[in-house]
Amino acid sequence: MAKKNIIAAFFICVAIVSAATIFAARSWPTASVRQNSGLETRLIAIGPTKLSVEVAATAAEQRQGLSDRPALASDSGMLFPLIDPSQNGFWMKDMNFPLDFIYFNNGRVVEIKNNVRTTPTPLPFFPSEAVDAVVEVNAGWAASHDIRVGDIMETITND
Repeated sequence: MAKKNIIAAFFICVAIVSAATIFAARSWPTASVRQNSGLETRLIAIGPTKLSVEVAATAAEQRQGLSDRPALASDSGMLFPLIDPSQNGFWMKDMNFPLDFIYFNNGRVVEIKNNVRTTPTPLPFFPSEAVDAVVEVNAGWAASHDIRVGDIMETITND
């Protein structure tokens, strides 16, 4: 009887190790900032907080933004540098998750729109003053990192 228990325990261990190996090797989808987008990435700091961002530099890249992505990594975002300061609207067309919009002028946070939700009809969200850059991050990120009006944005590196 003891021999049968040892053999059974052995096969159970083999099954557990095999299942764990298969589970670990499985290609799980991950929320990544890059998402095979081909966009330039930068490491920036907003105040003391570092953030990896994709740079949506062209009009086409800015129209696409984060649309159609399933998720965004926790300390990632998208930077929209604007050629001329403006009060242009940003929308949540084809978005799958809510965002915080952090608006900048001359490298300084001038406004934060928290928890901007997706809508069935794309509605634009406008800053209250002209801005020259916008950073989009996961909803709640700005509050959880204590980002405030007046904080400075600096580029740390280019990838």
